Amino acid sequence: MPKITKRVKYIRTEKFRNRKSAIEIDFYEHGMAEVSVWCKTCKCSWNSRRKKWTKRWRNHDNFAYIPFDECKSESMWDYVKALQVLDRDKVARRWFIRRMRHCTDGLLRMDGRPDIDAAEKEEDRLQHRTELKTTDLDEAQKAALLEMCPEAGYNEQATQVHISESFPIKAKNVHPNYFASIRFVAMPTEIMLDMLEKLFPQFYETVKRDRDIHKCNANLKIYWHSHTEVSVWACVQDNDFIVYSKHA
Repeated sequence: MPKITKRVKYIRTEKFRNRKSAIEIDFYEHGMAEVSVWCKTCKCSWNSRRKKWTKRWRNHDNFAYIPFDECKSESMWDYVKALQVLDRDKVARRWFIRRMRHCTDGLLRMDGRPDIDAAEKEEDRLQHRTELKTTDLDEAQKAALLEMCPEAGYNEQATQVHISESFPIKAKNVHPNYFASIRFVAMPTEIMLDMLEKLFPQFYETVKRDRDIHKCNANLKIYWHSHTEVSVWACVQDNDFIVYSKHA
């Protein structure tokens, strides 16, 4: 059964404004928000003598927008960008950090910097998935992979192999050369799980602990860096779960 997407409810809007900065935050349920941050003192101005537009603090951004949603990792990088916009206004910066605890709770280190590892784990939890980051295969693993899936072998023209039970329709706005480098292989989830058990037994045990192995789907991506070097990315995800979003 596919996932269900539910739209989160709007909670309130809070604003901050002084002579240096302006901040507007729309808060939503489930630790989500939409944020706009302006640095007023970084605006462009017309230099009549030089006959051109100039900018105070030329290398300093004057605006940031954060669509803080279920994509926690990307949202945290946007959060850092907003802090950079406010780095010349301590009062606005402190107000912003306090209000954004609605979103950043558990996603910051002790020194206040973003904890990207924690953000990735939270994103995986929300998406009900267990992910194996891209890892190189040794000779024994490579031989086992090719024995179980000969279609995943090296091909000079198609250096990536995507293995899944089914594939979405190709997007019209994607350049055709992108698909030319990829081979798509359809394979039942049960067989992919058997592959993962043989190739990465520790990862498979983690999946069994975190997921109901009989109610999951799996995706594998094989990357050939050369005719001898190959790596694998894998993801196992629940079939039936609710994902909350501002864009449902």
